[in-house]
Amino acid sequence: MLNRIKELRNKNNLTLRALGQKVNMSSSRLSQYETGKREPKLETWQKLADFFDVPTSYLQGFGISKKDAINICWEWIYGKRGFNSYPIDELFKNFFKENFSQKDLKIIFKDKQAFTNFMSDRFRSVFNYNSLANIRDDEELEKKMTIALSGWSRKNVYDGVLAELQDIDFKKDSNDEIIEKLSSIFTDIFMYIDSDDNNKN
Repeated sequence: MLNRIKELRNKNNLTLRALGQKVNMSSSRLSQYETGKREPKLETWQKLADFFDVPTSYLQGFGISKKDAINICWEWIYGKRGFNSYPIDELFKNFFKENFSQKDLKIIFKDKQAFTNFMSDRFRSVFNYNSLANIRDDEELEKKMTIALSGWSRKNVYDGVLAELQDIDFKKDSNDEIIEKLSSIFTDIFMYIDSDDNNKN
C-alpha cells in the first residue's frame, strides 16, 4: 500500500524541496518516504498529516482517495458498475432528476471536472479526508453516498431521514428489503419537495 504524501504534495503544487522547507525535512528524506524506501516515525507522520490537514491514516494510504471516490460515483451515474447490494445508481439518477433542471444538469455534467466540483461542494460529508480515510471499499462508499443523498437538499427538508436509514441493515437485509425501504424514504422526500413547491406557488 502506497502512502499519499506525493499525491497531496502535487495537489498543493509543492516540489519536494518546497515541502521540505515547510516541514523542516530534507527533500531526499521526503522522496524516500514517498516511494516507501523509508518509513516515517509516528511523529513524522503526524507532522505531515497536520501540514496537509488530513488524518494520519489517510496520509498512510488507508481508505479511498477522493479521485477514486469521484470515479466510482461518475460510473454509477452512467450505470457502468454492476452493484447488486442496493440501487445507488438509480438513487443518483432520481436525485438529479428530481432536484435539478435540465439547465442545471448540463452544467453539472458538462465534463468530469464539473461533476467533481459539484460533488465536492454538495457532498462535503462524504468527500472530506476524514470520511474518505474511513471508507474501506465500494460498498462502504455506497452506504455513505446513500445517506448523503438523503441528507442534502437545497430546501433542507430531509430532517429525520438519517434516523430512517439507521433501520436499514445493508449487510443483513435482503436486496428486496433494502430497495423497498430506500424507495419509501425517497418517495417521501420527493413528495415533500413537491408539496413544498406547490404551497409556494
